[in-house]
Amino acid sequence: MTGREHRPRKKRSATTAAANAAVDRKWKILMALSFAIFAYLVLITQVLEVSTHSDRYDNNASKNDRDSFLKLQQEYSGSRRRNITAIIAELADVPDDKAKATKTAVVSNTDTSTKKYSDDNGQEDKNVRGNNNNTEQEEVYIPRKGQQVTSKQKALKKKRREAKRQQKLMANNNNNDNVTIDMSKWTYEETAIKPNISNDEYYRNIPLEFLTTDDTYYLWDKDKIVPEWMKDYFRWHRYKRSTWGDLLQNENWKQERWLIMQCLLVQDKRKCGGTADRLKPIPALLKKAYDTKRILLIRWTRPTMLEEFLIPPEGGFDWRVPLIMADVMEDDSNGKRLVTKATIAAYAEGGMALVKCRWQTTTPSFIYDSEIFGFQDASNKTLNITDTSSEPNFETVFAHVWKIFFTPSPPVASKIQSKLDAMDLQPNHYVASHFRALYGVAERPEKEIEQYTANAVACATQIRPNVPIFFASDSAHATERALQYNNEEVGSPSHHIRVVTSIPNPNPPWHLDSYVSGPTEKFYDTFIDLYLLALGGCVTYSNGGYGHWGLLIGGNVDCNIRQLFIGRKSNSKKDFCKWSSSDSKTKEVATTVYGNDSGPLFLPPMK
Repeated sequence: MTGREHRPRKKRSATTAAANAAVDRKWKILMALSFAIFAYLVLITQVLEVSTHSDRYDNNASKNDRDSFLKLQQEYSGSRRRNITAIIAELADVPDDKAKATKTAVVSNTDTSTKKYSDDNGQEDKNVRGNNNNTEQEEVYIPRKGQQVTSKQKALKKKRREAKRQQKLMANNNNNDNVTIDMSKWTYEETAIKPNISNDEYYRNIPLEFLTTDDTYYLWDKDKIVPEWMKDYFRWHRYKRSTWGDLLQNENWKQERWLIMQCLLVQDKRKCGGTADRLKPIPALLKKAYDTKRILLIRWTRPTMLEEFLIPPEGGFDWRVPLIMADVMEDDSNGKRLVTKATIAAYAEGGMALVKCRWQTTTPSFIYDSEIFGFQDASNKTLNITDTSSEPNFETVFAHVWKIFFTPSPPVASKIQSKLDAMDLQPNHYVASHFRALYGVAERPEKEIEQYTANAVACATQIRPNVPIFFASDSAHATERALQYNNEEVGSPSHHIRVVTSIPNPNPPWHLDSYVSGPTEKFYDTFIDLYLLALGGCVTYSNGGYGHWGLLIGGNVDCNIRQLFIGRKSNSKKDFCKWSSSDSKTKEVATTVYGNDSGPLFLPPMK
């Protein structure tokens, strides 16, 4: 009997467990439905709030206020997404007497969620506003890994958070009534509207004397590679410079459309990038200036004037900034300083007179070729002048544009020639090798540097055997190691090689992005080595943009080897270059723009 009574108890226990499981499932379903309904109600509430905000604005704002508000929305949309509440919080901190425009907008105080504002240009404007300093320092070094957040930046963020809190309190005290906000800090006057005519008509509607070609003087008229649209722009630019005179006095500069590449000591507190990063995008910015009908100029004051190293050549493109415009640029309230491709393109199309850009990119060739050929696939960047297109690509045209823009300043040109003579090198009759050993770091193990130095020299013998090798590096140890290969026997059958360097000390050149200021001559070596790389005819280079920049300036872009560089993944030791043999044939190559005639190596500077 005990066994018979035990069985029913087991059955009742199983039934109870099943019932409990069913109840649990029902509760879970009920909770899921409740959460879904709650989320739906929250979404509907946000939509209704946005709709109410829009209706209030439409009913209360004047036409001018609406224009300002729409411009504000456009400025902070897309790549600069930012919540209006955060902007209002910052506006609360702007003194009225500093506003030059009097545009206002009526903004509803609806409490909305905020997003983190991460645009580099916006951060730069915040960090340096009101903190400009004209005091020049000597040999002021900035660590290459970037700057830490300063106490001033932290205080500024705290101040903005407090402004945001006060704004919310003000909204609550006014019972959600509309509040008038001064928008002058976030808007600008459109004083230089883009002409609504075709580029062909616009750039050729100038006096005949500027349209007449002269292939005995103007470099663009002599050049067979430079496309016609560039030539039209160069002629128009020369005409515009001739009309300035006294027209730039007072506020008349606002009638012109400017696009100025800058790196200024008083404004660009962060790094402007290395020399290559600053100047390699020139063809892309030239195309943007042409498309938007703007005057392209360049101005540096950090670490010093660009004219200390490079000058417009006689018969070339005058990119120098007039003194009056230099003073205008020093005032941070004039125009906008931009650092991204998207913001530069957006503002350049608009009617703001002064667009200042501090743009650097690792893909200038792809950006330029995309503008010219209209392709989106990066693999198409190999287009060249032999293709069906009537225009040359970036790599083909760069050397020609560079020679129209720049010639070495007399001190730099003199030192380049002295180095060539001291090393017994003839332009187009040697090979150049550049090894960037300290990319992103302060030091590396000596054995690692020695291994990759040997590879850099071997690549030079492979690309152009039996000619002198000019070696350049940012590492003193790499330079010393490379010089040890001079007169060494390499290859099989073996042969002697000749290795030279411009700095036998050796002391690596100063990087322009690592110093705020310093003695001008300390930076000469950057440009001396650059031209020594370009003049070789063939270049082998590692990572970074400097070695490739020398290849582009030389113009013989097909004669190159990209070295296996430190940090690049290698699947095989075969990725390292092999030493050439004594049987290897010497390649006869020449740069496309230097040392190919009986004239001087460099063009004389423009007066």
